[in-house]
Amino acid sequence: MFPILVILALMFPQQAMVFDPDGYYLPQPELRVGKYEIQSIGLDVVYSPTHTNRPPSGSVQILRAGQDNPTVHFTRRVIAAADTLFLEFHVKQVGVIRFAGSFIDKRGSFGERGDINPDSTIVLSAKVSIEKDGHQIYSKVHKFTYFVGD
Repeated sequence: MFPILVILALMFPQQAMVFDPDGYYLPQPELRVGKYEIQSIGLDVVYSPTHTNRPPSGSVQILRAGQDNPTVHFTRRVIAAADTLFLEFHVKQVGVIRFAGSFIDKRGSFGERGDINPDSTIVLSAKVSIEKDGHQIYSKVHKFTYFVGD
């Protein structure tokens, strides 16, 4: 089996090295802090030998208790690779939200794979910390499932 993988890597070196984490990640279990629920984080990352790379961006979707529509906040403070994920958001109402972790499944391209069930397959583990007015108000490791989104 090992020689076959080596041959495939030699035949398709660019495809073998691309890690594509694009999509949305849903915290498991629910991620609630006070009256806010962090519903998802999103990654818009293009690492492709055939397309122009652009700076990665991230989003966080937050729902306030009693409201029907979540707010979406964006950041360019993103590091996304197979072994590292870091996102930082400055959300006035909530505080500074940081996600620091790594992908459990290092293959990426989660939306194109039949073995990823968006309701149950854990692909990411990250410590979520929230700092408000200079004080840490939340710090916990969460697992995340993947959802391809729109």
